[in-house]
Amino acid sequence: MNLREFGEIFEYNIEHNIKQSLMGIGPTGIGKSQLVRTLGRKHGYTVVDFRFAQMNEDQIAGLICPNAAKTKTIMLMPETMPDDRRDGGKTVLLLDDISSCSKKAQAAVYELILDRRMGQYKLPAGTFVVALGNTEDFTGDTQFTGMFSDRFELHIIEPDLACWKADFAKANGIHRLVMNYLGYNPAAFYTGAEKNRGIKFATPRSWEKVSDILKLDEDINKPVIRNKILGNLGEEEGRKFLDYCTNSASRVTVEEYMTGKKKAPVSAEEIAVLTRAMVENVRFVEKAGSMAELSQPERELVARTVRAFFGFSRAEYIVTGYKRLRLVNAQIAKEALLLIEDENIKKFIHNNSAMFML
Repeated sequence: MNLREFGEIFEYNIEHNIKQSLMGIGPTGIGKSQLVRTLGRKHGYTVVDFRFAQMNEDQIAGLICPNAAKTKTIMLMPETMPDDRRDGGKTVLLLDDISSCSKKAQAAVYELILDRRMGQYKLPAGTFVVALGNTEDFTGDTQFTGMFSDRFELHIIEPDLACWKADFAKANGIHRLVMNYLGYNPAAFYTGAEKNRGIKFATPRSWEKVSDILKLDEDINKPVIRNKILGNLGEEEGRKFLDYCTNSASRVTVEEYMTGKKKAPVSAEEIAVLTRAMVENVRFVEKAGSMAELSQPERELVARTVRAFFGFSRAEYIVTGYKRLRLVNAQIAKEALLLIEDENIKKFIHNNSAMFML
């Protein structure tokens, strides 16, 4: 699911007073924490950010000390836990970076997540619990135990460029060069899934930071601006972005090509980038069984995308574009191809049926 869908689940719980703890797991930098804070404030809740990953199991369970009469021991919980008198009775307990917790730390919060209490401490009645974790952390001792994950309603969140554009980019005034580049190369929206790319990679968060830099000064010829961009995106994606900015006037985005504002580029390199971007633009077909399972707008977009491949100047570019879509969903690619009614295109397909795998 994307961030919007996870947010809808969180709001549904608030609106219907469902106190089951939520867990959202997704790549770093896609806006999970920001979403929870934004929606919490929207509904009038104080968001209490509690980082279990920065504590050991003894600290999480609380400090053992004597009661006032010194006849029993009690557990003193961290002051930052939700408190009705301090927080006003409406709180969201945000357990961020929970995927970094060790198994012992996970065990220390079992009671809190399931029973909403830990020792003498009870979560206030108006508190919702949302835990967030990064998929990159799932190694070694940080793997969740079945007992731990079973205590949550668990959702896997994926980066979604279309969702980010609609729900975040426009409202926050993301710089035109960032928007244009991601339209030209949608795969650059999140590059962390590709292994061994180095320490730094592109994420929605880093694109927001690059946008902020460009709002202050968009002169990419200045060494300080170039270096700050590289520092946020990493060397590989950063240099691609800087190259695009230098030559942006001649670049063709998916929207420009698909709407007829610009013709297809001529060079093989630019055609390859445009083709990848066109296929990424219809990535939603990945799990569909047939065109019938798609919405009408989705079917129309897929059909226009396949037809647009035939606007390329060379046969190998056309076939390569189609084959890229087949790698995502062969059935959808075939159905979209057979929907084309242009006689010249149908003749081309017939004469090259082997290459189209028909």
